[in-house]
Amino acid sequence: MKWIIIIVIALLVLSYYGYDVRKVVESPTTRNNFAYAGEMVSDVWKDYIKPSASFLWNKISSAVDNK
Repeated sequence: MKWIIIIVIALLVLSYYGYDVRKVVESPTTRNNFAYAGEMVSDVWKDYIKPSASFLWNKISSAVDNK
């Protein structure tokens, strides 16, 4: 609930200063930036976090299975 109120207030402030949020979100530059950020997050997940998480999960699940 708190985040919804913060987002509504932020949108009201942006509207007051004349920013068109739809225009910003739909711009090619914004879309390219979000696509790039998504690719980076995906690469970090695949290359760094997933192998460690899989190793840890296998250790935990084998320990639980042995009990």
